[in-house]
Amino acid sequence: MSIPFPRAAVLAAALLPFVATAAPLSLEAALRLAVQRSETARAARASVLSATEAAHSAAQLPDPTLRVASTTCPQPGPTASTPRATR
Repeated sequence: MSIPFPRAAVLAAALLPFVATAAPLSLEAALRLAVQRSETARAARASVLSATEAAHSAAQLPDPTLRVASTTCPQPGPTASTPRATR
């Protein structure tokens, strides 16, 4: 899309006061803005946040469980408590 020269000149003249009053941007500020607005950097920050939340969840104690075991249940087969048949 090309803008004809007269329209471009009018647009530039209209924007000139805003450009003239803008504060100069240092290299550090420009790099900071570029990183903040970068989609790759935004995705990386989301990934770091996700990993942090996953680590936080993993550090939590598991849900309590109750296990019951009995050692007094009879086992199939001959045991010491059953009388032996004698001949």
